[in-house]
This record gives sequence, C-alpha cells and structure tokens, in this order.
Amino acid sequence: MQDLVYDVHAITLTPLVEAELPQTLQWVNNPKIAKPFLRSGVVTPAKHSQWYDRIQADDTQQVFAIHLPHRGHLGNVGFKNLDARHRVGEMWIYLGEEAQGFGFGREAVDHAIRIGFEQLMLKKLYLHVARDNHAAMTLYERAGFTHDRSMRKEFLFEGQQVDVLRMALLETKWRRAKGLGPKVALMQIGRASCRERV
Repeated sequence: MQDLVYDVHAITLTPLVEAELPQTLQWVNNPKIAKPFLRSGVVTPAKHSQWYDRIQADDTQQVFAIHLPHRGHLGNVGFKNLDARHRVGEMWIYLGEEAQGFGFGREAVDHAIRIGFEQLMLKKLYLHVARDNHAAMTLYERAGFTHDRSMRKEFLFEGQQVDVLRMALLETKWRRAKGLGPKVALMQIGRASCRERV
C-alpha cells in the first residue's frame, strides 16, 4: 500500500494499520460511540481482524486513522461502496470519546472530503445518519452536505426499524465553496484510485 499522509493544520489522515486495530476495536464496542451510528452487538477480535483483512483486498473501501500530534489516534474515517463507473462513494467517521467536542471531527471530515474529490476523483459523496443524531447532522451540514432523501424504517437497530437521512455533497458545489478550479490530474492514494466495478 502506498503511504499517504494528508496534513492540513494539525490533523493527519493515514491508512489504518494493523497496530491500530486494538484501539479501533475498543471504539466499535463502546456503546456511546457505536449507538449514534446505529451499531450494536459485540465485535470479537477475530472478526475485527477479518474485517481488516477484507478491506485490504477491497478496492471499494478506504479506511484512514485520524491522528493529532501529542494526542495520537483520535478516531477513524473512511469510504465504502466506492464506484468509479458512477464516481460516487459513501463516507463515514467516528471519534473516540476523549476526542469529541474539540472540532477534530469537522477537520477530519474536511480532509476526507478533499481525498474523495481530489484523489479518488468522485463526483458525489453521500452518507447516512440517524434522524435523531442532530450533532452529526450539524457537523455534515457545516461541511457542505445537504439532505438528499429520507429513508423510512431503513435500518434495523436493537430490534426497531429506524428512520435515517441520506445526506450528499456534490464535487462541483464543494469546489465552488472552496474557490477551487477544475481538476486537472488524477492522483492515487492507498492501493489505487477508485476502480470501476463491473
């Protein structure tokens, strides 16, 4: 895997490595972190290791660790369902409890958006958020995402069908907001740029 360090201000995003799996496992098994993102149940170390092995071989996914000097690993951010034919991808993020409330999430989201549009060459990013997760909605709205569509009874969470909101951001809108010109070159990250699924 090609090394990537994306650094603006203090936060860095680097491809998730095996040494960061124990901390990641603690986060995904922490109900305070997992519940707002509609995750439930316990992930075993074996299943977590299998997940990591799968994403290493899956060009439709990219996962990055969020780092801050002197504070270490703060959380993870990534993409899934990357589709080069339609040039779209789904984004997700979570932070450890100790890193929440300091603006690190917004900075990490901004970095991830830039990776999606400038290095994965996507035209649209989307994400899903529970309708009652107002903090996450506000974070995404401030980053430029807008409501795409409501999805009633979409996810099963703790025995209940939950409504979720799909939010989306177009590359053209993001570039205008940032005052950026059109893309002129393809840059690759990780294993490869977003490959086409057939």
